[in-house]
Formats: sequence, structure tokens, C-alpha cells
Amino acid sequence: AHMRPDASECNWPGVQCRSTTNELEVTHLDWSMRGLSGTVPSEVRGLRSLLEVNLASNSLTGSMPQWGSDDLFWVDVSNNTFSGTLESFWQLPMLRFVYLHDNKFSGDFPADANPDMLVDCWLQQNQLGGGLPTAWEMPDLQTWRSWGNQLTGSLWQDPPSTLVQMDTSQNY
Repeated sequence: AHMRPDASECNWPGVQCRSTTNELEVTHLDWSMRGLSGTVPSEVRGLRSLLEVNLASNSLTGSMPQWGSDDLFWVDVSNNTFSGTLESFWQLPMLRFVYLHDNKFSGDFPADANPDMLVDCWLQQNQLGGGLPTAWEMPDLQTWRSWGNQLTGSLWQDPPSTLVQMDTSQNY
């Protein structure tokens, strides 16, 4: 992505904005398959009105960004080399579509999080450990993919009735 530093974010490639009474706000960011490398810049992490972010299939590194928007509901950072834990990520209240697969994320699922709006969650091929988040209530969950990690423990006793696909194979 070639961006002029003095250009409005709304003129950047792959960016969609909405107009408010006082300004334009970035709501969608699609920089998938753009050959990006390095860490996610603070200017991107700090976007306060971001609803969807797609950074899939690049060569991005570092930890999961601390996103500046509580309204973020679609996150795709798959097929990069992000690493580190995800505790604060799961605190985002509006998460619905989460695609974090094929990275190097590690750590356990935080017991105090409850992404209760989750619909799709693709976590396969990371280094996540601990047990599945069986205490999380996810009444709309349709897809859960966490194969190829280091997860232990039991499955949900009472999975959501909306669950269409679940793959937890190739774990411990």
C-alpha cells in the first residue's frame, strides 16, 4: 500500500469511511494480500471507529494490536506471523467474526472474557494452550476451528444450537 503521509486516511487504498457531523471516520480497512511486513502502525491501531479490519496474508509480525475501537466486529489477521497472547483481544465487546489462523499466537483463553456475539472463530494453526473456553457463552456461534494448537481439556458440555462446524483435532 503506497500512502502519502499527508493524505487523509479515507484516501488510502483499501479504506472505507463514514461521514459524521464533524469529520470522516475510518470504518473498514482491507489491506489483505498487499505484501505488508513489520508491525501494525499506531495510526492504524488507534482508529476509533473501525468496524472491520482485514490484514490477512501479509508478512506482519509482533503481537495482536490493541485496537482503539470497541465497535470492531470483524477481524482477519490470518496468514501472518503475529505472536503473543490474546487476553485483551477477547475483551472487545462486539466481536462476531474472528480469523486469527496460521499465526503464532500463544497463551490460554481468559476465563473473564465472554465474546458472546461470536459467530465464526478460526484459530487453527497457532500455539494456543490451555483448555477450550467452555465457560464462554456464545449463543450465535456457527463455526469454531481450533485444530493444530496445544489445547487440552474437554469440549463444551452443551454446545450452542447454532453450531454448524467444530474442529478441535490435532491438539493434546
